[in-house]
Amino acid sequence: MRQTREAGVTVIVCCFNSSMRIAETLGHLGAQRLPAEINMEVLIVDNASEDNLESVVKDAWKPSRMDYTLRIVTQPICGLANARMKGVLEAAFDYAVFCDDDNWLSPRYVSTVHSLLTTNANIGVVGGVSTPMSEGELPDWFFPNAYAYAVGEQSEKSGDITERHYLWGAGMGFYLPFLRKAFEVGLRPILADRTGNELLSGNDTELCFWYIMGGYRLWYDDKLEFQHYIPAFRMQREYLQKVKDGFRQVDPILRSYKSFLVLRGKMDYWTFRAWTQSHLKAIVAWSLTNRSIRTKIRDMNKAIKSFGRAAE
Repeated sequence: MRQTREAGVTVIVCCFNSSMRIAETLGHLGAQRLPAEINMEVLIVDNASEDNLESVVKDAWKPSRMDYTLRIVTQPICGLANARMKGVLEAAFDYAVFCDDDNWLSPRYVSTVHSLLTTNANIGVVGGVSTPMSEGELPDWFFPNAYAYAVGEQSEKSGDITERHYLWGAGMGFYLPFLRKAFEVGLRPILADRTGNELLSGNDTELCFWYIMGGYRLWYDDKLEFQHYIPAFRMQREYLQKVKDGFRQVDPILRSYKSFLVLRGKMDYWTFRAWTQSHLKAIVAWSLTNRSIRTKIRDMNKAIKSFGRAAE
C-alpha cells in the first residue's frame, strides 16, 4: 500500500480549441462515483486555445450540480506534451488520469484507477478499453484501423502488459509523484505529440518508457471503460492517413527507447531464441540511432534511476 498525501485523484484534461467537445466530457466526469474518503479534482489545461473554452467550461461545470473541484490553468506553449507536463506540475493529488477532451469515462473509472494504483506499488501506469462514439455510421475501414483512434482493447485480458511497452494517453491513469519528479529534475520528453493541428503522437508511449526505466509496471484492466467520441471530420480517410503519417515520424524515436531497454536487460521477456533475435535487431537499431537521441535517452535513464521505483 502506497503512502501518499490526501487521498484523491486529479483528472487532467488537456484542451486546444475544445469548446465543441468539452461539455459532454465534463458531464461524465461530474458523474464519477467515488467513495466518500476519496477526493477528485478536474484540472483543465488550456493549451493556447483560440476559442471560448473557459466560458464553456464554466457554464458546463455548475458547482450546484458537481461534487468535485474544477480548476483551469493555462499552458501557452503549444503541444500536448507541454500541456500534460503543466497538468502534472499543478495537480493536487498523487494519482492522476489523462482524460482527453473527447473521452467519456464510465462512472467508476476514476475510483478503479485509484484502487489499482494504491493496492500495488509496482504499478506505475494503468489503462483500459474504449468504444467508439461517432456522429454517424462507422465506415467499413474503421475497426481494422481502430488503434489509430485509441479504440478497442489494449490486451486480451486484464493484467501486467509491460511487455507491450505502452498504454494509450487516452484514459491513462498513473502514479503522479514519479512523473512530477522527472519534470522537476529537468527531464523533458523528446516527442511533443500533437501541436495545434499537427497530428503527431508518441508522448504517451515515451512516458510509459520512462516508467519502465524507473522500475514500474504497466497494467491493463478491462474494468476501466470509456467511450471515445469521434466527430465526423475525423472519420475521413485523409484524417486517418495523417495520423498514420504522424506514427511513422515518431517511430524511430520510440524504437530507440525500446532498443535501449532491451540492451539494458529491462525487457527479458521472450524465449531465449526469440530474445536473442530481437537483441541483435536492437543492437543494429541502437547503433543506427542519431547520436544526440542516444545520448538523451542514456541521460534520462541515469536520472530516472536516482528516483525511480528502486529508489523509493
